[in-house]
Amino acid sequence: MEQMHEELSGKPISDVRLVEQISRYEKLIEFNDYKEVTQLDINTPIGPYGTLLNIKRIYLSNAFVNQSSEQYLGVVIKDLLFWRMVLKKGHLLITNMVTIATLSDDINSLSIAIKQSRLTVVQLNQLQGKINPLSVNEIDLGRTFEFEFKYGMNMFMFGPEEAESSIDLTEWVDFFQPQATHNFKYLHITKSLKKVAALNTAEFYQYLESDQPAEDFASPVKWSPSMLYNPVGKILVGIAIPAYTDYIARVHDLNGMFYLLKLQIEIALNPDRAVEQVITNSQYSNPYTLKPMAYNSESHSIYFECKDKTSSCELDL
Repeated sequence: MEQMHEELSGKPISDVRLVEQISRYEKLIEFNDYKEVTQLDINTPIGPYGTLLNIKRIYLSNAFVNQSSEQYLGVVIKDLLFWRMVLKKGHLLITNMVTIATLSDDINSLSIAIKQSRLTVVQLNQLQGKINPLSVNEIDLGRTFEFEFKYGMNMFMFGPEEAESSIDLTEWVDFFQPQATHNFKYLHITKSLKKVAALNTAEFYQYLESDQPAEDFASPVKWSPSMLYNPVGKILVGIAIPAYTDYIARVHDLNGMFYLLKLQIEIALNPDRAVEQVITNSQYSNPYTLKPMAYNSESHSIYFECKDKTSSCELDL
């Protein structure tokens, strides 16, 4: 974000096409409701999320460098409210992950504004009151996993022609049974994911530190006589297990970033106190461990340990 700020500094956007795209994005975040498709299969087209994210970053950066701090703050708050609404009401996994990424951009943009002293004390206090950690409904991806299960069922639906051309051996040995595969997947993946998704951040941390994940997400493929029935389906379900577990961690990391941002605001509001003292006494602690956030005096940054390897859980002061 800082590099984009430098590129746009003193250079108002004049490209007609880009101005129109930004205008459309402004209209998009005015919406106060969001609904996703309820019928989806492997051939359903997905929206151009990459383009949307890039336009949003330009939109934020332009407000940062070319508008007043009051206008900029209004832009970011409006953007946050829109995307948090999408996070709460969306049920596609890709939508949730895009939303987490774009909310992280909002947090990083605000962090840069605080670091560069762009916001007044009054504005910092206003921001502290408007920024809140994720709610239970925003964290819980259980509904998303239910829809992922539903959409996944469509991948194994066969029409009459496909059924007639299936392997002759299936008449004698049940290599692949679609309905049995759905049942097996729900019991061995979806049910466990819903249980874990309902945990708050501290409970999720305790869960990860226990032996329960290994038990819940152990490979369902066991070479026993029962494997003779629907072996292909069971193998497919076993392959799918590792793909989901990091997504739950990603939303908890985002929750931690909201705590981290609130801590940065608190530090900025107390310039006469030592950073370590503010961190130690702050209510905005690590939501995983419930201990104070970590501080790196060399880089002058605050951070916590991410639970998803693709996350970044650090803010420069």
